[in-house]
Amino acid sequence: MTTSALKCQRTLTPLVAQADACACAIRFNLKNFNPLKIVDRLAKFPSLKWMFLVLFLVNVGQHAVHSTWNYYTQLRFGWNSDMVGYSLGTAGVLVSLVQGGLIGIFIRKFGNTKTILIGLCCWVLGLFLFGTAQEGYLMFIYLLPYCLGGMAGPAIQSFITGQVDENEQGALQGVVTSVQSLTSIFGPLLMASFLFHTFTEDDAPIYLPGISFYVGAFLVAIALLIYVFKVKKRLN
Repeated sequence: MTTSALKCQRTLTPLVAQADACACAIRFNLKNFNPLKIVDRLAKFPSLKWMFLVLFLVNVGQHAVHSTWNYYTQLRFGWNSDMVGYSLGTAGVLVSLVQGGLIGIFIRKFGNTKTILIGLCCWVLGLFLFGTAQEGYLMFIYLLPYCLGGMAGPAIQSFITGQVDENEQGALQGVVTSVQSLTSIFGPLLMASFLFHTFTEDDAPIYLPGISFYVGAFLVAIALLIYVFKVKKRLN
């Protein structure tokens, strides 16, 4: 990829990310983003406050992949659209295998709470490795731990759902939806518009294309610690 092309891509990165974020915002009902309403919904489930924080951090962390994968792989490895497509296709197959079969095996063998722990650890590892990759083929290898971490998502949802009565499931899903909706706006702005753009500019304080993956790994690591010391410890 030529120098001029790279500069053009770096210039367009925040604009595209912001456009994606705005598109997401339009699709959601603005009433869901009333801060007072969200706080009111969270207050109805005080015993789940730490798990909601885990859910928030995990979802923001995942936007390191969702919002910067194309930009990162094209800039770092010179991938074209075909290679990006192959990598995303590989990820799709791995996620299908994990959520279609492996997660059931892990839950039966280790239980839901330990499956969450294993999944979060895999996510931290996968995100960190993405940021350190020196060759394009390594991204395919590092998809293995990252996609294995996909067990954590359904397991977290199952855990949260299992903590409330059936007559409260509707209100609970409203809280979960609100948290996920907020991260769908905040995540791209943080990972793509701010971090990736800032640290790949010509005048960047430090040239670090993998910064979004490192920050994503850090956020999921915090979620892991919260889960271990605030949630899992209480269950033991």
